[in-house]
Amino acid sequence: MAAPSNTMRSVSTWKSGAHFEHIAKSGVPYQTDARLEGFDQDTLAGAGPMEMLLGALAGCSGYDVVSLLKKMRVELKSFSIEIDAERRRENPRIFKSINVLYNIDAEPLDSRKILRAINFSVDKYCAVSAILSATAEMNWTLRCGGEEFTGTMHSK
Repeated sequence: MAAPSNTMRSVSTWKSGAHFEHIAKSGVPYQTDARLEGFDQDTLAGAGPMEMLLGALAGCSGYDVVSLLKKMRVELKSFSIEIDAERRRENPRIFKSINVLYNIDAEPLDSRKILRAINFSVDKYCAVSAILSATAEMNWTLRCGGEEFTGTMHSK
């Protein structure tokens, strides 16, 4: 098996207004868009770039958790990630706080293993959380089996 490449590439093509189509190295296209003053405000062809960044965080950490739980022989029954974030009012309007909620049901429902997987993701493996934690306060909550557990992501 070949080692993963350390290079990435994305080609973005302007469509109209703030609508861009992006094609990543994987070959999978995706859209971004935003409501811009002076342009058609009726439809959006994709999420905004900052919304995509939150989706990237969920995808990155979610992939880690799924992979780690599989290795721990924990079978997911349901898994969702909800993210609420607050942006600065001044430019650049980066995130100043991000709260991630992991909702997990699994068999066996072993909160210790699930917490271990989340901690590995947020503190070691998830590159998106490492990048975002450089400028934003990041916290997470796990809900499983009627219990809640909390922590911070990449605490400084």
